Amino acid sequence: MGLALRNFFSGEKDTVDRPASLKQMWTPFLRIMPYMWKVRGAYFALVIIMFINLFVSLYIAWFLQTLTEAAIHQDLGKLHWMLPVGIAVVVVCTSFVFAQNYLQGVVVCKIEQDVRMDLYQRTLRMKTDRMEAHQSGDILSRMTYDIGAIGAAVGVYVLNVARLMLTAIGALIYLLFLNWQLTLICICLAPPAIFAAFLFSKYAKRNSKKLSEAFGSIQSFVNESLSGLMVIRTFTLENQFIRQFHERTGHLLHLQIKNIKLRSGVSSGMSLAHYVAYLLSFTLGAFYVAHGAMTVGGLLAFMTLMQNVIGPMMSTPREFGSFQTAMAAVERIWGIMDEEMEDHPPQPMLAFPSVPQRTVIDFHQVSYTYANGSRALEQVSFSVPMGSTVALVGPSGAGKSTLFKLLLGLYEPTSGVITLNGQSIQARYAQVLRQQIAYVPQETFLFSGTIRDNIRQGAFAATDEEIVQAAIDANAHDFIASLPHGYDTEVGERAMRLSGGQRQRIAIARALLKDAPILLLDEATSALDTQSEQVIQEALHRLMKGRTTLSIAHRLSTVIHADYVYVLDKGHVVEQGTHESLFKNGQLYAELYRAQFQGARHAFPAPAFHR
Repeated sequence: MGLALRNFFSGEKDTVDRPASLKQMWTPFLRIMPYMWKVRGAYFALVIIMFINLFVSLYIAWFLQTLTEAAIHQDLGKLHWMLPVGIAVVVVCTSFVFAQNYLQGVVVCKIEQDVRMDLYQRTLRMKTDRMEAHQSGDILSRMTYDIGAIGAAVGVYVLNVARLMLTAIGALIYLLFLNWQLTLICICLAPPAIFAAFLFSKYAKRNSKKLSEAFGSIQSFVNESLSGLMVIRTFTLENQFIRQFHERTGHLLHLQIKNIKLRSGVSSGMSLAHYVAYLLSFTLGAFYVAHGAMTVGGLLAFMTLMQNVIGPMMSTPREFGSFQTAMAAVERIWGIMDEEMEDHPPQPMLAFPSVPQRTVIDFHQVSYTYANGSRALEQVSFSVPMGSTVALVGPSGAGKSTLFKLLLGLYEPTSGVITLNGQSIQARYAQVLRQQIAYVPQETFLFSGTIRDNIRQGAFAATDEEIVQAAIDANAHDFIASLPHGYDTEVGERAMRLSGGQRQRIAIARALLKDAPILLLDEATSALDTQSEQVIQEALHRLMKGRTTLSIAHRLSTVIHADYVYVLDKGHVVEQGTHESLFKNGQLYAELYRAQFQGARHAFPAPAFHR
């Protein structure tokens, strides 16, 4: 029977399925208890309203019984005063319905806000290697779809289950007082209702997890499609991506229909049980009235109370199933909450000592292995003296970007240590370390907002004059001033309204404003035209002045004036020296240099060295 129902609801083949333990079932609920505790005042008021509603339900049953018997016995005096009292009770009850709905809405909104805030904070502070294991669309799905399910659980389903159970218990006690024989009918209906609650919640939770994952997959796919729209169009991939989207939405539709089938099956079963119980109790009650064992008023009160018992018993499985669906959302959210976070200062970061301008960076036997087991770096050692410019070169996949991520504290070395003036950077908070580093990436990212806002991210306390000076030094002021709204021009989503060179100059202005002693450059000119490259190189020279600089060099022509060059290949430092010495050695660096300029109009077989 259980397997047959399961196959109908889930559409899956028979498999051995062990029920989850009570601990597994309620652990997610315990995790959101601290958020519920914050709004305990509202919950207390809702409990008070719950008891008032119970009293009103019992009063209405008593009212109908008394009113009916007064009519049968032609007690006009009682009829005169009962109607105004009944109206007053209904008015009071309506006001409490408003209060209940309002407080439930407040509880939902506040808990959703707190959970969303914590999830966002922990997402930003998650260790980079763990962040890379999650798709951005999936995280977005958890922050919207899943958090909405949590709010409904703690603000509606929990209270509804408690209210229904309390109403059923109160009505059951009154029924025992009226006629204990008929009350046994209600008690006999309890086991099927409990079984239905367990069955429904079990499959609803399982299907809800799949639904959440499907929503996350679609959001990730849409996000990726919009980010790569130019590639899709230039390679005429529209039909292929439309087909893939159709497959994903088809899978989502299959899960949604399965969920509808599940809810419809339970709903129809509950309705059948409700009508059977109602007809059976009414028929038996009529026999009791016919034999004089019960009054007509008593039967009317009994049937009213039966609705307060049967209704909750039929509704509890649905509410409990919805609650378990929400608990599946809790598990997905805490899949992010439980990820390992970066250490962060327990007080404002500015209270921590900064790195002095005389900085020496040392890599001591540093190795790094990705989670999939691939080796990115192997026993890498080198030094970056204070005030020097060091270039990192090598073929794609050599480990250059990994070195930057290690120095920024985004990754932690598998072995070895990175020191700053002799102190391990792992001994510092990552946020404090990054305050001392300015980073200009190859692909500049600007946030939606104004140009002024994006530059000010280098130093939020900067004045407008300092922002303008940073833009001047970055060769960005002239083009900014020519824009319709100047520094208050909105850059748009992903800064698509600006050219690549303009975005890079804003990023350089941001780094100049930060005024950090260490500078990391991920070849900021590799994707630019010659004219833009010359303008940006001038700005970079101003930015590098007086700073300890590490630069990933994709264009080897930019390496000529570096103080030191380290050549990486397959995670190892295979060469080191100046540009001249490495070129003369004729090894990997010289091969890369010649290959890069092969076929150019001006050959560079033996560049002139001017130091």
